[in-house]
Amino acid sequence: MEHGVKAAHEAQEFANKISSVLEEIVTASRNVSDTIQQIATAVEEQSAATAEVSSNVERISVITQEATKNTKKPPKPALT
Repeated sequence: MEHGVKAAHEAQEFANKISSVLEEIVTASRNVSDTIQQIATAVEEQSAATAEVSSNVERISVITQEATKNTKKPPKPALT
């Protein structure tokens, strides 16, 4: 009988350790999930910033091309 009580006590201690380890795993999983969400948010922000920079570069290119065309045109003759 004493052996059975000892085995039950050891089983309870083992179950408690397993429960503690499982809680650590759940906490770590939540931390990983939070980190993944932060990375996803950062990627979205970087994507938006990249699109804005690309758009601005395109506008600068158009303005530069227009300015270049205007400087290559011969001057209009002066009206007398």
